[in-house]
Amino acid sequence: MTDATPTAKAAPRVRPLDHPVWPLWRAYKRLFPTPGMLISGATTPGSWGWFGNDVVSGLRRNPSTAKAFALVHDTSPDLFNALSALATLNQRRQELGFQMLAVFYVTVPVTLFVSAGEIAPEATLAFARDQADTLFGMVAVVIVTTLIYLASLWRARQMVQVLDLIRLERGVSPVSTVELREG
Repeated sequence: MTDATPTAKAAPRVRPLDHPVWPLWRAYKRLFPTPGMLISGATTPGSWGWFGNDVVSGLRRNPSTAKAFALVHDTSPDLFNALSALATLNQRRQELGFQMLAVFYVTVPVTLFVSAGEIAPEATLAFARDQADTLFGMVAVVIVTTLIYLASLWRARQMVQVLDLIRLERGVSPVSTVELREG
């Protein structure tokens, strides 16, 4: 005897990166490399635009901004909105990561050092003297890591700001709840 119960049809498997926004996102984020930030920070109109009361016009004249305008020129409003929402989500996640890093890097070492100094001041000073090179190395790693995270956060914010410029010139209003939320 066979079971006559109809089998439910399985839903099609959707891979997470099948949405058309992902190739556009990959191309867009390449326009804002974090490692190149020091050079662009000294040579682009946006970097020199920080002198004065207009910090938007320089951003609009940046080569990366022009490339971003060209990249999204022919995108549909829906795809543009998806890209903009993804950039905003990326920025918020970068902010959370930076906040976590800052709290961890400041709170944990300072608390441990101050606590050790209260419990055993002489031993703490002796340790600091004996391990000065190691401590300086650790401080250098913390500073460099923090600067890398800060540069990444700066770029994430710049990516959203450029999309805001494009949105303004296209006359498109924010439609995503991600974009409408306060940061």
